[in-house]
Amino acid sequence: MNTILDISQTQETPLVCFNSEENIFLISGRSLPEDAATFFLPIITWLERYAAKPAPKTTVDIKLEYYNSASARKILEICMLFAKAKENRSEVSINWTFDDDDDLMREAGEEISSLSGLGFNMIEQTS
Repeated sequence: MNTILDISQTQETPLVCFNSEENIFLISGRSLPEDAATFFLPIITWLERYAAKPAPKTTVDIKLEYYNSASARKILEICMLFAKAKENRSEVSINWTFDDDDDLMREAGEEISSLSGLGFNMIEQTS
């Protein structure tokens, strides 16, 4: 398995930096791709392989400013794959960072945390 997945950030898509050897799993920026299925496909494929044989510890940082509804479904799918890694004996910790004045992103993190069963660390940052 390729241990690194790097996708550069654009105005419509987030930075995705996954490195299983260094325990770096970062999604950051804005997510409003025209075709969410196509954009997220390599991420989902990579995570499916990782979740089957995860590292003993997995720390995920999600720092999204905004995402559209199509991205929301894919972000939940990503979190469900991290839940699968947890089922496969990885200690999974997800940090959901949001601006202190962004109630929508806080609520989105709480909802995805609940749906995935992962119990996110909610990190409020001063905007």
